[in-house]
Amino acid sequence: MSQAKIDGDYFSWAELQIVFGIINGPTFSTDDIAGLDFTDKLAPGVFRGAGSLKRGRTRGEHDAEGQLVLARDAATLFMLQLKERSTHPQKRIGSVAFNISAAWQPLDLGGTVREAKLIGCRIVERQFTNAPGPDPSIVTFPLDLMDLDVDGTKL
Repeated sequence: MSQAKIDGDYFSWAELQIVFGIINGPTFSTDDIAGLDFTDKLAPGVFRGAGSLKRGRTRGEHDAEGQLVLARDAATLFMLQLKERSTHPQKRIGSVAFNISAAWQPLDLGGTVREAKLIGCRIVERQFTNAPGPDPSIVTFPLDLMDLDVDGTKL
C-alpha cells in the first residue's frame, strides 16, 4: 500500500498511529490506513441594529466532517466491530458513534508529533474502490463528526 495521507500530507507508516474507540465500547487500532482527512467550520450569526451595521455576533454554528480511507481487510474488520456494537434492529453500522485518535510525525524527522481527535464520528457513506494493480482495494468512509481537536485546539 502507498504511504498514508493525513489531511493532504504524506507520512511514513512507522510514524502513524490510529486508534478507534467505539463510544461505550472497545478500542482497536489498525496499520492499514490509506488516508484520514478532516475539516471544521464555524458560521457565526449576526445581530443588526435598526440600521444595516453589525451590532454583534453569536458564537455560531460549528460543523465538522472527515473522511477515513482503509485497506479492504481493515475496513471489513472495522465494519464488523461497528456491527457488533450497533443497537439498531437491523445492526446498521451508521448508527454507531466512535472516536478516532491519530498521532503522526511529518516525514522530516525533526518534526513535531501532530495529533488529531475526531470526536463522535458516524459513517454517512461507504465508497468501495476496486482496481487492478499493486495497491489493495480500499474503502472510503465519509464521516459526520460532533467535534474536532487538532493539536489541542478546537475551532
